[in-house]
Amino acid sequence: MSNALIALFFAGGAGAWIYAKFSKSTGNNTKSSSIAAVASALFIFVLFYFMLGLFIKK
Repeated sequence: MSNALIALFFAGGAGAWIYAKFSKSTGNNTKSSSIAAVASALFIFVLFYFMLGLFIKK
């Protein structure tokens, strides 16, 4: 499995978890929860992709 796919799965799961937490804490404010989840998922994807690149050499 490629590093990009692993990072995508991890970022998707983390983004869904962050969305659920923010949605619950902001009283179901969809717009702010979505923005926070997407921004953090993009950051997590990039971070995880480069970390996997350091540890897994192909």
